[in-house]
Amino acid sequence: MKTAPIYLLKDGEADGPHTDEEIVERIEKHRLSVHTLASIEGMPAWRSVKETLVWSQGAVLKDLKARVQEIIDDMVESGGDVIAGRTDLGIEVRNCCFHDFGDSIETILQVNAKLLRNHRLYSALQSDWATESGAPAFSLISSGSQKFDRDWQRDWTDAGGSVKGKTMAALRNSPVWLALSDFGFPFPPFSMDTSKTIEVLMWDEAEDLCIEGLSRKMIFDPVRPFEVVGILG
Repeated sequence: MKTAPIYLLKDGEADGPHTDEEIVERIEKHRLSVHTLASIEGMPAWRSVKETLVWSQGAVLKDLKARVQEIIDDMVESGGDVIAGRTDLGIEVRNCCFHDFGDSIETILQVNAKLLRNHRLYSALQSDWATESGAPAFSLISSGSQKFDRDWQRDWTDAGGSVKGKTMAALRNSPVWLALSDFGFPFPPFSMDTSKTIEVLMWDEAEDLCIEGLSRKMIFDPVRPFEVVGILG
């Protein structure tokens, strides 16, 4: 079990590879800004160095994907505890590589559990995607403190979204939701930061924001089968 090499973005060029231990030490000694962009092979884009550490350390779970799937199934279906799952996986990881990647493991479990819940709701057109809800749009909102540094408004516009005032909003079935995701799913969480989520906008709110293409009938594209995310290498 090994963490994945990390590359830093410096002057538009990739600098590295660096080990996760080296990156953590440089951050702790204030020799590397947490705003620095970084990546590992297979990541969808450059992300903040602290978020990249989660992806790097998540690579130690490569041979434990089946166990990760069992844990998140239990979290979703039976209300299983993320701490218990973190402890379970942490023991197996420490037995092999003598390191504690508990925080990264916990983040990966939380992200996957939320994705799996929304995958099931989206596939069944339930909850926020229910056709009878009458809500034509979503806005991208923060539910709590942002965990990792990221310019969400820039990424939103890069994904094809529009901004009205300070509101980032689009039709519920807009391709912007899929384009925004680091995981290839049109629903939250869109990254390792689960604080960014969606909020339903009713007709009057959507009309006030002049969202184009408002319709009483919405067709949602099929979603690809769920698979554990955040474990590369």
